[in-house]
Amino acid sequence: MAKSHPKGVEEALSLVKGGLGGIADQVVPWFFANMPDYYLRTHSVTEQVQHLQAIISGRVVTDNQAVRLASPDGRKITYISPSASRDLHGILAGMLGEHIETARIYTTADGQLGLNEFLLAPQPRAGSLRTSEGDDLFSAALDAMRASGELPETDMAAFGAFLAAANAEYVEKFDPVRAARHFRLLREIGGGDDTGLLIEQCSAPTVPAVSDRPGGPGVPGAVAGGG
Repeated sequence: MAKSHPKGVEEALSLVKGGLGGIADQVVPWFFANMPDYYLRTHSVTEQVQHLQAIISGRVVTDNQAVRLASPDGRKITYISPSASRDLHGILAGMLGEHIETARIYTTADGQLGLNEFLLAPQPRAGSLRTSEGDDLFSAALDAMRASGELPETDMAAFGAFLAAANAEYVEKFDPVRAARHFRLLREIGGGDDTGLLIEQCSAPTVPAVSDRPGGPGVPGAVAGGG
């Protein structure tokens, strides 16, 4: 039987907590200053904390490591890697043969980090979230669309059918402005084999000074990061 080493446990625990805590002090403010607004609006605190824990413990931005997260059912895969698009081709090559239903590609404003989420088919449909009481996420999304004024009331029945066919996460991370754009784009290309491309210009948050970025001096074992 292995011997107990309480002193060693105490010392190791203190060093681990101290090391990760020091990195967290730099990474967390940088993360919120640099991640796209859409990510921050549509991801819950629980999701953001999960990503931050992976970035900090995996030393993604401090030691240029990559992290892969998977949901219990394996239908949602998240890759977090340094230098934004550096590993994207390799990630996609590794997913050949998979049916990617949704891809969300996020890049920090300073280009130091890429956070890529992939939903693999089959995914539950948004229509399955509806309840007869109307107090569900699907109904809340329809109400949000009406309140936004993005679509006329005459389009709401068609939009409801469009929304019901989307996957459940589309409703969970619902944004009426983006959803209206997607709805209009789908109507423009019709029911044929055409592919629509919509490039949305996003405003970037203020980028912290280089000395404030994770990976700069002061992070144990860090490699200075470039923008």
